[in-house]
Amino acid sequence: MNGIISDLHYLIGDKEVEFDDIFNQLQPHYPDLTKEDFLYIAAQANLLCPQVNNRPLKLKRKKIVPLPPDQHF
Repeated sequence: MNGIISDLHYLIGDKEVEFDDIFNQLQPHYPDLTKEDFLYIAAQANLLCPQVNNRPLKLKRKKIVPLPPDQHF
């Protein structure tokens, strides 16, 4: 699974891409991969974008947001 995740990060880069396009690119390299498995892996890697108005599912790397320091009052 780590190989698929690193391939996902490479293919997605810093842009938003369609789920089906990336799945079709990975399918020849991982012939046993199903769309359901791919969806699960993308969700585990936090790469899924919210789906709006039945538009195609998108993938995008999320930016890491640092947590604010503890503030004691």
